[in-house]
Amino acid sequence: MHKLFIDWAWGYSEAPVGTIVVAECYALINPDVYNAVWDDRWLKRYATALMKRNWGDNLKKFQGVQLLGGVTLNGDKIYEDAVDEIKQLEQEMETNYGAPLEWFMN
Repeated sequence: MHKLFIDWAWGYSEAPVGTIVVAECYALINPDVYNAVWDDRWLKRYATALMKRNWGDNLKKFQGVQLLGGVTLNGDKIYEDAVDEIKQLEQEMETNYGAPLEWFMN
């Protein structure tokens, strides 16, 4: 959507040139109408890491089982890699997309 509508009585109260308008906006976006919300790269990476963590947790139960072709399952490694990815993605969310901290004074 990326649109901001300012409802101002332009003909009655003119703002001087150089007036700054500050807006902090939040929106509840309906994913059924705006399905582009699911096409976010960070969201896809985060969801994949969560599924990988769950998969690794399930594979821990079968540690050391050898599959056809000599492949051995290593659920602990998959789980730990996923936990590291999740921590890195959450840190990325805080630093890149989070709002700056505000100072409150009494």
